[in-house]
Amino acid sequence: MPLVLQNSSWLCVIYILYFCYAYTWVERTSLIDDYGVLGASPGFSRGYVSHTPLFADASMIYLLPPNDRNANTILPIDLICKQTQAEYNQTLGSPVLSASTGGTVLLMYQENGHVTLLDQTPGKASSGNVFVYGTAIPSSSNSLQAIHHVWNSEGTGGDTRGRLLIEAPFNNGSCYQINSSPESIRRQGIPQRQHETFEGDNLWCGMQIALPSGVAQGSFYTLYWQEIYTTCVDIQIS
Repeated sequence: MPLVLQNSSWLCVIYILYFCYAYTWVERTSLIDDYGVLGASPGFSRGYVSHTPLFADASMIYLLPPNDRNANTILPIDLICKQTQAEYNQTLGSPVLSASTGGTVLLMYQENGHVTLLDQTPGKASSGNVFVYGTAIPSSSNSLQAIHHVWNSEGTGGDTRGRLLIEAPFNNGSCYQINSSPESIRRQGIPQRQHETFEGDNLWCGMQIALPSGVAQGSFYTLYWQEIYTTCVDIQIS
């Protein structure tokens, strides 16, 4: 069924993925070169909570719409960011990514069953698409409705404070988490990039975005990663 948006508008960098019942969020951001090599200094979302033994998914999950509402209705009051991510907020040990204007950034996230356990999600034939929006003028009052399907790649949509950076499938064709599903087992056996230490035996998903030129040096560029769960991420322009 279609998602219902009830009037409103806004801008930043957002990641939006539709039609999944599991959960996920941007775990980290990294610079990436033309050869696929990641930069040595990763960045993290606003209010990032590390995976310690006491970690709980709820500390990072922001579901839109919330579970106590009609599943297909987004309201004008629904903000794009979780309360702990509404403003610039880097937790200890989880710094912001530093990147140059025009640089390429990799957003990394775990598939959390959106790919390898998709057949366990009733009525879902795919993992959905991701939309990433960006802005140099973020606001804690930005709503989902003001951005999604309003900002465009030209930067002329809505209030023109941001733009659509990319729309791409959530499933990048290779990522997986270790489980007993046929798809996980299949992906474990196909040629794949070298695993990063922080991934363990899993292979995280990722999508590349090109930062727009013309963003002022020393400023911050804000990313909102959303899949009807959202993650809000800042990047310092160096």
